[in-house]
Amino acid sequence: MSNGSPASDAPLEHEPVDEDRPADPDESLLGPVPEDERPVDPADLVEEPPLDDERRVRLDDTGEEI
Repeated sequence: MSNGSPASDAPLEHEPVDEDRPADPDESLLGPVPEDERPVDPADLVEEPPLDDERRVRLDDTGEEI
């Protein structure tokens, strides 16, 4: 039973090309930027204060910290 070519074989009206996709700000013409060359987020540079090992932890009846 042949009723013509199936719809899946029909060519697309417009095949997507690289110019059609949105530009990636982290990607240059040379390709993606390696992780070690990406700009550093200032929030990542903030150091956490050291924990005081002698602090007392209070636990409730179930053993969870309060």
